[in-house]
Amino acid sequence: MQIDYTGHPFVDVGIAAITAFAEKQHPSEVTADDLAKLAAYIREHYVRPPLRGHLTMAFTSNAWFSQDAYNPYKPDLSAEEQTKRTQSLNAWANRHLQQWQEPEHHPDDETCIFTGLPAVAEALSGSLKPGRAARSQIPMLQSDGSMNFFTEGIPGLPISGQALLALQFFPLACAKCGVGLLAVHADQPELTYAFALDFWRQNQQHILQAQQAEETKMPGAHRSPRTLLIETLLKIEERRKQEEEPVSLSAYNFNNGKSPSLVIYHLPLETIDFLQHAGSGPYRDAWQRLVQENWERPPKSKSTGKRSAKQETTFEPRRNYLYEDVFELPHNAASFLRTYFVRIPRRTHATTDPEWGYTLRGRWGSGSWSLLELFLRKVIRMEQARIEQIRTLGDGLAVYVRQQGRKKFFRSFFNERSPWKFRGLLIRANVNHVKAGNPPLFTMDHYIDIFEEAEEMMRPDWQLARDLVMMRMIEQLQDWLQQDPDILPFADTEENEDAEPSS
Repeated sequence: MQIDYTGHPFVDVGIAAITAFAEKQHPSEVTADDLAKLAAYIREHYVRPPLRGHLTMAFTSNAWFSQDAYNPYKPDLSAEEQTKRTQSLNAWANRHLQQWQEPEHHPDDETCIFTGLPAVAEALSGSLKPGRAARSQIPMLQSDGSMNFFTEGIPGLPISGQALLALQFFPLACAKCGVGLLAVHADQPELTYAFALDFWRQNQQHILQAQQAEETKMPGAHRSPRTLLIETLLKIEERRKQEEEPVSLSAYNFNNGKSPSLVIYHLPLETIDFLQHAGSGPYRDAWQRLVQENWERPPKSKSTGKRSAKQETTFEPRRNYLYEDVFELPHNAASFLRTYFVRIPRRTHATTDPEWGYTLRGRWGSGSWSLLELFLRKVIRMEQARIEQIRTLGDGLAVYVRQQGRKKFFRSFFNERSPWKFRGLLIRANVNHVKAGNPPLFTMDHYIDIFEEAEEMMRPDWQLARDLVMMRMIEQLQDWLQQDPDILPFADTEENEDAEPSS
């Protein structure tokens, strides 16, 4: 007997959870003894708090372990009724937990849609055909009596004993967060396993703590789902030290209870590749600054309009705005760069968002341009030659601004929105620089490669390129900007932090 990943997210997270429970590294190492111990663990813990109530988010209150009609521990039951309920509970537990052991041949030769193995021979519900599973066994499926969207109108899906056991244990490899549970599935099994292992260990601690304190509920993660996902991913990648190739992953924030809901978050390969590198090597310090600057801030007092010293020290943020915006990449790349690298506040968030305090002064430090280059290569897939041309132009313009005291040029460069006026601005700067006895800041070919697709035709992303040149200028002009804050192209005061967004 051997279990393996199937490609289905919920089943695979369950397989990873079984592997973590057995303290193995790969499903192929899991033994029949391990599965027997797992079945015993489920039988012992699912029928009592906190899991009896917690798992209704995954299997509804009709699951075998949570049905009130099978609960032998209910107060004021006669001995006869307790015995009857215990027998019923054990019978349903066996049907869900033991059919991985040399299952009987299914009477209709049905095979599991997940594993291809024979479907179980026993009925999993009083209203389902033998071998079929529905919403009480497979989260987010339809109910036992629904025939819509099932082959030949027969409710439920054929399932094997192995897949059934994996799905039974799957919720304990999920984090309790957001609208319910958060399951993470990657196209690389090792990363799926790493998330399952982390969440299973956290759940182990929560279960033990709740049982010792006689609590009926499991604590939920304080972080928002997206922030928790990125935070956990970065911890995992730090442990793995980029030993694996970059992958994509999807996370499922679901609740299968009375009000079913599902939110899917996806991180493509390009984004994870960037995140893997950003937290290490020459990029680490700059990345950590970005992360630390973008944690949610404590709310202000309604009476004083300020934050107390106690709030500043005891407040635990729920979200990191940088992490939250990562999920919109690469589609929001231009906005992402302007917000987190140039630090132009969008003025769309509450004052708990650190964007309200953004400023150009003192913004960039060692490694910032390297981090930006990494972002351009990994997320936007910009050619290295164009990145070098942008950097060279930024360096040249910084020298021009510094030597000739061109405050007006600096502000106009940042604010100009007309492509033709922008071109004229650069041409005049080039002429002035040459008149001062210097070589040209750029050639026509250089300008076209950065800003135009062809002569007289601006690139769709020319404003992004302008922002990138601006970022390089800012890095080279930090001391100059510090000396004269009035040069900055937008307000840079503490009042900025507390202003309300305009309607």
